[in-house]
Amino acid sequence: MRDLSEEDRLTLLRLTEQVAEIAQRLERLGAPAPKASAPDEALFRFESPAQAFAAPADEGDRLARAARPPLPDPRLVRRIIRQRQLRALLRWRSVRRSRLGHAA
Repeated sequence: MRDLSEEDRLTLLRLTEQVAEIAQRLERLGAPAPKASAPDEALFRFESPAQAFAAPADEGDRLARAARPPLPDPRLVRRIIRQRQLRALLRWRSVRRSRLGHAA
């Protein structure tokens, strides 16, 4: 293991002091506010400022998925796909004939 240079030690010491300051600030934020100050005067508030931010009670659990409508009959889907493929094929043939100079 290599030894730290003097500059690295000072940097590490500064970082340690900064972390300690941040920890003290966080502790003060989590401590109960003095009784004399009103909640609106607090610098940071961790609760919703008003009920307007609350979800309506009739929405229920948003984590559950909404029920989906049933899928159409597979035979109907296949028939629609086949019709579209035939229509595309007929258009392609028509375009090809017109480019070759044949009557449609």
